[in-house]
Amino acid sequence: MGGSARSRGTTTAAALVLAGLAPLAAACGSASPRPAASPAAAAVPSAAGVPAVPCPATWTVSDPGPPNPPPARGGLADTLVPPGPLVATVCRYAGRNQPVAAGTLERTHVVTGPALASLVTALDSPSLQVIPDSAVYSCPMDQGSTDLLAFAYPTGPAVTVSVAILGCRFMTNGARTVGGAELGPRLAAWVGTDRLP
Repeated sequence: MGGSARSRGTTTAAALVLAGLAPLAAACGSASPRPAASPAAAAVPSAAGVPAVPCPATWTVSDPGPPNPPPARGGLADTLVPPGPLVATVCRYAGRNQPVAAGTLERTHVVTGPALASLVTALDSPSLQVIPDSAVYSCPMDQGSTDLLAFAYPTGPAVTVSVAILGCRFMTNGARTVGGAELGPRLAAWVGTDRLP
């Protein structure tokens, strides 16, 4: 569903993450309960007066384009989230076989202060495996659920990180990709999870 034969062993890691083409997850049990729904994020000022980045109303899982098109913030090849963001927006998008169309914005959550600092530390942890563009992985199947993490800075471009919720669970800013399975429970506590088909 949304994948090809290449996604079962020959698709590059970058294609799996940016195109979201890993097929439907074979998983057991029920999804964790979702927090109460929230509207699409508006520009919400942080304590420091830097507005949160609003979530796009939809995210095209099959052809999302680069998370950070030019002119992008410097340092993206060296770290998933460059230092200095003051506010982040977590955007949860539906996968396939959900009550709403795939790619529909379901929930949002704005992160500031110590929670933001902890999130950035987790994303930039040196313990996460860096995934080269040329790497080939055979990923578990998934149904396309995606979280976008949008980081706003006092000056300069924002930074968006795409997080695959199932499958290989890679996280990417378009220039750097890492394994991100450890982040799933933290994001689920903020924006819930899709039900399993």
